[in-house]
Amino acid sequence: IKIGGRGGGDFLPLGNGLEGRVIFGDGETGKNMKAIRFFDKSFNKIKDIVTLEHHFQRRNLQLTILKESQFFVTWKNRLYSAWDKEFKIDVFDRKGDFIRSVKYPYKRLKVTKAFKKEVLNFFKTHPTLKDLIRLLNVKLVFPEYLPALRGIDVDNGKIYCLTWNDTNKGTEMIIMK
Repeated sequence: IKIGGRGGGDFLPLGNGLEGRVIFGDGETGKNMKAIRFFDKSFNKIKDIVTLEHHFQRRNLQLTILKESQFFVTWKNRLYSAWDKEFKIDVFDRKGDFIRSVKYPYKRLKVTKAFKKEVLNFFKTHPTLKDLIRLLNVKLVFPEYLPALRGIDVDNGKIYCLTWNDTNKGTEMIIMK
């Protein structure tokens, strides 16, 4: 299920309810925030398990690229969440209770000038994004290091983790239990 618009997000079934990524404004700080939030089947909020500052902030028209990983998947009534800079996947049950963290020793890669140039070129040439970035007059900001994880998936009790290789261009897969 996908729900768009302000405050919308992506939702995945989990047990008798739903788990989703939502975007919202923090009334106290005025910042855009994002969260992994548990809902019942009627979309009533149960609880947030992760809340981070959103990569786009209207105040300074700044879009932070690749600040942290932002992946979550469900498998067998478990939520696997990789919302971190480091190689860390948190596992929650269907009620949103923490079960464990899965970590792997991974040296994060420095964002190179060549990588920045490639990403900026992507934004300048993408059919949809080029106009959006230009119209919003957004400043793109890069972190000093790439997040450890590029993607995750879970199947047959294994966690498939995509990472950056040392050229900043390719992907390596690490399979964990």
